Amino acid sequence: MKIGKRYFALLLAFLMTLAALTGCRKQEAQAEVSEESKTNPALSYASEGVMALENDAETQAALEEALKSHPGISLEYKNDAFSKDGSTFDLYLGNSNLNAYDMYINIFADENFSDELYLSQLIRPGSAFDSVTLNRPLDEGDHRVYVVFTMVDMTGEEPQIAGQTSATMDFHVVPD
Repeated sequence: MKIGKRYFALLLAFLMTLAALTGCRKQEAQAEVSEESKTNPALSYASEGVMALENDAETQAALEEALKSHPGISLEYKNDAFSKDGSTFDLYLGNSNLNAYDMYINIFADENFSDELYLSQLIRPGSAFDSVTLNRPLDEGDHRVYVVFTMVDMTGEEPQIAGQTSATMDFHVVPD
């Protein structure tokens, strides 16, 4: 059976995603603050609550090769987040190691993206948050929120948006 290059790359990307997701372990990220983040505080790297995802060199090389021919945004999150106080939520939300660019994440209370609840700093591919603290608390109960993943190309003189997509999550405030 002959498989075309395009289908092989897509199959490889799928298998690598599956391998990365099943083989990930939480590690503390050793994020270094870049010079760009010191001069542009709106686009600085997150260090608190960020974990690094483990990835071997062979897998990384295959992923990078696949990304050259099929760039895009891979989402990395679990749909449900939980809080007891309505402000700090335990969750899983990150920048997949399949992505080629750093990313920041916005969380909004409304589908018009006008009521911002959270704005992250930049996180590198292969990093994720295990908790976030919102700008304001949510009431007890279940809340549908709108998450915007924005990839940023930091290689030029000025940061450029390299891609953006959105998804929904369910935030649950459950008292003690």
